[in-house]
Amino acid sequence: MTRRPLVPLAVGLALGAASGLLGQATPAHLAGLGAAALAFACSRRTAPLGFAAAGALAASLALPSGPPLPRVGEAVLEGRVASVPERLDERVRFALRTTAGELALATAPPIAFPLALGDRIRLEARVRSPEGARNPGGRDRARELAARGIGLEVHATAAPVRVAAPSALAWLEAGRSRFAEAASRALPAREAALVRAIGSGDRGAIDAGTNDAFARSGLAHLLSVSGLHLAVVA
Repeated sequence: MTRRPLVPLAVGLALGAASGLLGQATPAHLAGLGAAALAFACSRRTAPLGFAAAGALAASLALPSGPPLPRVGEAVLEGRVASVPERLDERVRFALRTTAGELALATAPPIAFPLALGDRIRLEARVRSPEGARNPGGRDRARELAARGIGLEVHATAAPVRVAAPSALAWLEAGRSRFAEAASRALPAREAALVRAIGSGDRGAIDAGTNDAFARSGLAHLLSVSGLHLAVVA
C-alpha cells in the first residue's frame, strides 16, 4: 500500500485544471469530460485520470464564453446556477456563473419547475456593483460578497428561462416545493412556516416576530436544514 495515496490524485487534479484553462469549453467537450471523470474514477488504477478529467471540467466551466457584464444598468444575462437557490418571499436568490465567467448574486421570480444547481438559464435583469460600507465600521456588503467570489448583484425584471434541459437536481427542488405546499395545507400559517424552513429551507414565510424571537434566544440555527431537523419533522 502506498504511503501517499492522495498525491497522484492531487497531481491529476492540478494538471487537469491547468489543461482545462487552456482549452475551449463546448457542450460536447464538457459532457466528454464529465463522462471520463466518472468512468476513470471507478478504478483505483485510473482514478488519477478521473481526477484530471474532473479538474479539466471544473476549469472549463469557469472559462468565460461571452463579453464582460456591465457594472451597472440593464442586460440580458446567460449562465449557470452555481448554488442551491434560496427561497425568499415570492423570489429566489442564487449565485449565477455567467458566460463571461463572472459570479453574480441573482434574485429572480420563481418558475413553475423550480430552478436548481446546474441549470443553464437566461434572464433580463438590472445589474449593479454591491455597495460598500455607508458608515465607518458599518456592514460592508461588497466585502462580504467579494469573500464569496461575487462581484455583481443582478435583479431579474422577469422570470428566468432555461436554455437547456433541467438539471437532475431540479427534481429535488420540485420535491422541496411539494413538501412546503403540503405543510401549508396541513398546519396553521405560523407552524407551517417553521416546518417549511426546517424541512425544505424555505424561510420566506417566517414572520418578523418569529425571526426576532429565535434570534434573541440564540436559537436561529434551528431554522436551518439538517439531518436531525428533518428527522424531527418526520
